[in-house]
Amino acid sequence: MTALRAFEAVCRLQNFKDASSELNVTPSAISHQIRQLEKELGCRLMNRGRSGFDLTADGLKLSVTVSRALRQISDVANEITHSGRRRVTLQAYSTFAVRWLLPRLPHFEATHDMLDIGIVTSQDDIDLSTGLADACVLIGEPSDPKVDYTYLFSSHVYPVCSPAYLERNPGLKRPQDLSDHTLLQVYPSQGDWAVWLDAVGAGQVDSAGDSRFDSYDHA
Repeated sequence: MTALRAFEAVCRLQNFKDASSELNVTPSAISHQIRQLEKELGCRLMNRGRSGFDLTADGLKLSVTVSRALRQISDVANEITHSGRRRVTLQAYSTFAVRWLLPRLPHFEATHDMLDIGIVTSQDDIDLSTGLADACVLIGEPSDPKVDYTYLFSSHVYPVCSPAYLERNPGLKRPQDLSDHTLLQVYPSQGDWAVWLDAVGAGQVDSAGDSRFDSYDHA
């Protein structure tokens, strides 16, 4: 069970260090537990590399099952503990959660005292059928007839830079001038630069980006 908890935490957090902090053990202990789990099951669960890891087909199947099972256990425990309080898990992009959702959460919980909100952040849209979240905030169009969609708002895409950078680069006057500068790319939203550059007639600027981040907050 300890090894399964370690495996679930690594898959959910996508990081051995974060999983070790959550479970209050060392990263090497997490790695050891997962290796022991692989040995006991007789199959490889993940392929490790310098930049992280990828789940194998067996690893993905186990990850979904273990996450669902642990969440069901947690839900039942919460029902028993909170005497009728309901827990709802919401997944959102990390920047949206930090910049908009979390500052408003205390007021929401104060006015909905029978509801406990759990927040999961990820840059990847979740498949709600896995049971890992009850609802999610995502960018896109309704695509699954089994999911209830509620429109929240439309996003506006525009470039920004620091005032200090603009002072150091007075020649940056037009969108076309960006070809001589470093673009900060948020790779889960890698189409944003191309959309804006095409809209302002600067499609010849390479939109791939030189510095890449996994969220707008990091960028």
